[in-house]
Amino acid sequence: MHLNCNKGLTLHNIKFKSHKNYKELIGSLPHGFLNSIEYGADFYSSSILIESISERKRYTDLRKVKEKIFTKDNELYISCEIPFVNGNLIKNYVLKKGSDRIKIMYNLKNWKVKNSIIRLGNFIIKNPVRSQIMTIFTNTGGKKDEHFPLNKYFDHSAPVSALVSATTGLPSNEGKIRFLCGNNSLNFTWDPSESAVMPMIKNMRTEPIDFTRLIFSISEIDDTFKDKQLNCNFCINLFP
Repeated sequence: MHLNCNKGLTLHNIKFKSHKNYKELIGSLPHGFLNSIEYGADFYSSSILIESISERKRYTDLRKVKEKIFTKDNELYISCEIPFVNGNLIKNYVLKKGSDRIKIMYNLKNWKVKNSIIRLGNFIIKNPVRSQIMTIFTNTGGKKDEHFPLNKYFDHSAPVSALVSATTGLPSNEGKIRFLCGNNSLNFTWDPSESAVMPMIKNMRTEPIDFTRLIFSISEIDDTFKDKQLNCNFCINLFP
């Protein structure tokens, strides 16, 4: 696992042991990797994006940070704290020896949210072989998980209008989303009772690979939005 301390301790890439002889399925994309003017910027996984509608400003955690490394309850923590106008963000990566599971924790305490969009994670999912259509598995309320092949292009996070900040989302009642690419899978799980998040998928046609992003939204806007104080402890488990 490589983390980028110059960009807010974002996830540069990670290779799971069980994904043998395979490129990483998650990570960041450097500037110019995608052959598109629209997607010509850098894209970082495990980031946060805040868009203040009233101020017409965007804020991210993509800045140089000083990491802290320590152990607690036989787990290794890699941590940083980043100040924002809304409050401070504490980001933790938690690893346990002998486990293929990684916890990524976002702690936003007593954040003052005024007419703002806040999206966490923004994970870039990489499918190196386009002929192998990637499939998403999740539970939308029924007894069994449903699967959705990513054979079409769409953007849940696109605004409907100036008053409505997102088109839709991906229901996940049990707090689990699995990406299947060939014989390898990538799982995201969280506790819906601890964090009210709305997963979103953005899947767009680009070269040499498609641009696929998993977003966890904790604040969107519409014409009924009211200023609020936000306390969010979002912990997501990532494993093959």
